[in-house]
Amino acid sequence: MERNDQQLNRSIHHIPDVTDSITQKYPRLSNYDWQVIRGDQRNNIGGGHLEFYPPNESYNPIPGKPTIAVFDPTLSPEQTSKMVFGDMLHHLSNADPEWRKLRTQYSDTVSPAQKKKEYEYEVANFGETRNIDQWRDVSRLDAPVRR
Repeated sequence: MERNDQQLNRSIHHIPDVTDSITQKYPRLSNYDWQVIRGDQRNNIGGGHLEFYPPNESYNPIPGKPTIAVFDPTLSPEQTSKMVFGDMLHHLSNADPEWRKLRTQYSDTVSPAQKKKEYEYEVANFGETRNIDQWRDVSRLDAPVRR
């Protein structure tokens, strides 16, 4: 099915200025054209508060740009800011070699047994289907920083 970009863009509701205070505090994050939008609940398959879409992901509502969709309208501005910051780290993992190196160093400190336990929990409770390495890289390694 061919996507009509004009139609898609009309349905996007940007949340202005969310990243301003974050990028001022963490200038390393200011090099990207962040898009923060109100997410369509029909696209909230995982049921979380928000979702990060890499620029090249086919499900990205704003292709070519790192996009964060906020699905939970009940979040306060402070909660939204904290969660958006955490999801910005997903993009940094692919775009910043120094951050990626730090993630790898952290990952090396986690025992194989702990990694397996965390993964099995996700499989049992949330239906995780990716292999353990892909899941850790995409969804888990940034989690301690996001808390």
